[in-house]
Amino acid sequence: MSENTNKLVRQYFPKGTYFEKISKEKIKEIQHKINRRPRTAKHITNTLTLKTIKSE
Repeated sequence: MSENTNKLVRQYFPKGTYFEKISKEKIKEIQHKINRRPRTAKHITNTLTLKTIKSE
């Protein structure tokens, strides 16, 4: 995991979080929020757009 991604995850789960106590649904919700965040690439707005571009 990159440092930037780690910072994004830490916004939702502080260091020392016991992930076994967090539901899979909650983790997927946070994962979706992180993946929908805008990126800095010129023509890519978020990771979902990137996946769409790659699959075409």
